[in-house]
Amino acid sequence: MRYASSIQSVLRHAPIGELLPAGFAAFLSSLSSILLLGTSAYLIASAALHPPLYTLALAITLVRACGLGRAVFRYLDRWLSHRAVFHAQENLRLRLYEKASALLPLKESGARQGEFLHGLAAGCDALRDFYLKSLTPPTVTLLLCLAGTLLLFPATGPMALLLPLLWLLHLLLPAFLDRADKDALNRAGIRYRALLLDLQEGRHDLQSSGSISIAEEKLQSAAQDLARCQEEQARRRNLVDALLLLLNDVVLALFLFRLSLSTLSGTMTGIDLAVFLLVLQTILAELAPLSEALRMGREAMHAAQGVLHIPDSAGHPASAEDDMQAEGEPAPLLSVQDFCFSYVPGVPVLKNVSFTLCPGEKLAIIGESGCGKTTLACLLMGLWPPESGLVRLEGKGCSRLSPDEIRKAFAPCLQGEYVFQSSVRENFLRLHPGIEEEIIWEALSAAQLKEDILSLPQELDTPLGENGSRLSGSQRQRLLIALALASTAPILLLDEPTAGVDKKTAHALMEGIFSHLKGRALVIITHDMVLAERMDKIYTL
Repeated sequence: MRYASSIQSVLRHAPIGELLPAGFAAFLSSLSSILLLGTSAYLIASAALHPPLYTLALAITLVRACGLGRAVFRYLDRWLSHRAVFHAQENLRLRLYEKASALLPLKESGARQGEFLHGLAAGCDALRDFYLKSLTPPTVTLLLCLAGTLLLFPATGPMALLLPLLWLLHLLLPAFLDRADKDALNRAGIRYRALLLDLQEGRHDLQSSGSISIAEEKLQSAAQDLARCQEEQARRRNLVDALLLLLNDVVLALFLFRLSLSTLSGTMTGIDLAVFLLVLQTILAELAPLSEALRMGREAMHAAQGVLHIPDSAGHPASAEDDMQAEGEPAPLLSVQDFCFSYVPGVPVLKNVSFTLCPGEKLAIIGESGCGKTTLACLLMGLWPPESGLVRLEGKGCSRLSPDEIRKAFAPCLQGEYVFQSSVRENFLRLHPGIEEEIIWEALSAAQLKEDILSLPQELDTPLGENGSRLSGSQRQRLLIALALASTAPILLLDEPTAGVDKKTAHALMEGIFSHLKGRALVIITHDMVLAERMDKIYTL
């Protein structure tokens, strides 16, 4: 049932209407090739008998027409099919990326997120190849085999049915015999890539500890396992291809025997025998791509299971309670009620979290390392949906708001945020298009970074290097805070804003942040109890 569902999904997204003309052109191209060889056989065999030249005029004309037709129809097939498929791939990628954007970032690590995005691109490519190479060949070759059966039936009788039977075997045998352990191959490939990356990134540490030889031995063992899996897959494929070629030769030999008997009995001429054999050989040659088409079809089915079944949204359905507020009371800016979340089912990170935040209030979220403070910040911005509980912004349930609407309510500075390698000005413009230079300097001043930027060679236009590498850790942290302060969002969300900053600068930084709030609410995640006590509310996880 799952395989059938994948087939339906793949065919539902196939540009069938655009591929039909391409398929018809492919059929005419193959038919032209068959007629070209058949007519050539007739022409050569007839010419050997030295007939009058005018009797060969029609055959000569057909040879020229079939030669030109094959080239024209083959070009049409390539042009129509590629235009249809690449257009379909573009639309599919756009739809999938729109769905994926609602799911990102994933709960898992960054590596898992990269694997997810790579899987989307690889899945779209597999479906593209399926539409190009797995849909048309079986259909075209089936039509050719049926046409060949009708042509040969008067001369060979029921033996002509061997052609559609052979077509069926070209599809069934790879399905049953070419079953390499894909899971084992994937596991071996993942293990090899992981060990190779570890060795590359950690080479200096391994050398200093004297254990690089052990890592290299593990990598060599993983490479051998991967090579074994690949060799097993290649062996199976070669066996299947050899068996199919043998079947083609057996069928050709049977037809040769049957047609030779007809020739000896006088029911056929030698010219007919030559024509039938070349036509038959051409039809059998057209069956060669079927095994590869079937393999690509299986890859497409596998891709469809992970690519076409992406949910439309990571959120939960809205409930009637989402927008409930007590009559006559203004809705708080942010309200969290019985909030629960876990990365792994059954292992809660946050449980029954509840608090409110009004405009202008300052809230400190404190707790031991690993208790979920940063996770809570990400959840408030709608990066992932809660497993249970309600989050409201100005009385509106977040399940009724789009991710963009939720994130516009927050000006965040979280751990691990990225600094673009271009200038300070460009970093502000990327996050706040059209921002005025005066506002940039105000934010930098509040973040205690103005003097540092003025000391740079090109001030605001000085390149910062990859991920802000030309700044110190403290300067980089204060630049991220300045980027958040420049936002007009009603909630400023800062994760450990004074981490890595000396006491004097930290005090000045917090004074600058408080003076720059201008009525906005402030949420700070911190371990600094002195800082937490300066806030209006403290919530302990």
